[in-house]
Amino acid sequence: MLNGGEPVLRPGIAATDFDEYLVGHPFLLSSEGVVRAWYTGYRREAEGVRGWRLRIGLAELRETKN
Repeated sequence: MLNGGEPVLRPGIAATDFDEYLVGHPFLLSSEGVVRAWYTGYRREAEGVRGWRLRIGLAELRETKN
């Protein structure tokens, strides 16, 4: 089970984080010992569509050998 059943990606903590409300739609790619996850992030912004702004984020994790 990945990450003990807990979410791998979580919304940001600060109101200034681009993904402070919601993260979703991940795409994972593992290559040369690095796992990359592209995902969507949402936060409330008056200029966004219906008050929401969507951005794409990238998270990386280096695989470790036990």
